[in-house]
Amino acid sequence: YFNPLGGDRVELLHISERSFYYTDCFICSMNYIGFKWLYVNILKLSTLIITIAALLLLAVTLRLLVPQLGTVAASGIQDKNGQSSLAECPAQSLNCVSSESSDKTTQVARFQISQDPARAMDQLILIMSDLPEARIITQNERYLHVTFTTALMGFTDDVEWLIADDEQTVQVRSASRLGKSDLGANRKRIEYLRTLTDASIQSTKIR
Repeated sequence: YFNPLGGDRVELLHISERSFYYTDCFICSMNYIGFKWLYVNILKLSTLIITIAALLLLAVTLRLLVPQLGTVAASGIQDKNGQSSLAECPAQSLNCVSSESSDKTTQVARFQISQDPARAMDQLILIMSDLPEARIITQNERYLHVTFTTALMGFTDDVEWLIADDEQTVQVRSASRLGKSDLGANRKRIEYLRTLTDASIQSTKIR
């Protein structure tokens, strides 16, 4: 092989050409990897955005529909053996508590009155009026019906108080309008409201 430029020069040119080739291949590979990484992450991000949008749409839909689907869970004043009374909770209920339930799993304490019943009722009404999630539905000298609505989903629970005929205790009942289980929310609410009421008006004595 005759090379007027010399063998070393030819070999150097060949090495340079191979170097450019490998460099181009490396750059192409990196570009491909970078494009694939970008594509995969854009796809993941798009999926995440679509999922969040769907959940928000579902939440808004439920927020609009829930208040219309629920039925009032308040029992009102009933006659029980000739005495005015709130209702017991339904058998095996997981979303209701009542001071009048014979089942211990759904029973809560009555409020014990230690002063004038009318003043005790006024105190309850005053406390309910100060709670932003509470809405007074019915009130008179003996009976109080208040709804509690969650801010996000709009789930509504009905809470009732009734001054018993002996005028020494206040019956209480709390029940959810929707759902099979309240996860203990009604019981927790009653106990929380109990702490908001002055000790001179009530105690936690079980009837």
